[in-house]
Amino acid sequence: MPIHTMTRNAADNAYFHRDFHGIFSLGIDYLHERYGVGAVVDYLRRFALHFYSPLIEILREKALDAVAEAFMKTYRDENALELLRFERNDNEMRIYVDQCPAVTYMRENGAIPSRYFSLTSSVLWETVCQAAGLGYRMLSYDPATGRAEHLFFQSDSHETRGKTP
Repeated sequence: MPIHTMTRNAADNAYFHRDFHGIFSLGIDYLHERYGVGAVVDYLRRFALHFYSPLIEILREKALDAVAEAFMKTYRDENALELLRFERNDNEMRIYVDQCPAVTYMRENGAIPSRYFSLTSSVLWETVCQAAGLGYRMLSYDPATGRAEHLFFQSDSHETRGKTP
């Protein structure tokens, strides 16, 4: 009987990591229970500055275009591109997430997302944008579905900075 060999590399496989979000949510709860919400925020800020440093450099060059590309890449990787909507002018962009695939996946598998799960978006994007010279606000978030509205803006040209529009 002949022996058949199949060679595969990790790069040959589609990257799909929804279980990561459940573990991340548990980690957030652990930090909160042991050290408080300040520790969660501090961790997420440090994580964002380290992990997303390449994105920060791209945002410095391409600003709002790079934000849109980053969202589209993430949601394409999650097979959920249809859940995004964009509204944009020269100085700002609103991104509407109709439903978060991570929250949906956790709930479908019996996990309850951390009550601080929204911070994995709001703190991360605020930190990344601040480092890149952009402004950011999470305008709404529904913990049941992960439905959210994000506002990104050129920080030097947005008159309502720090206020909810």
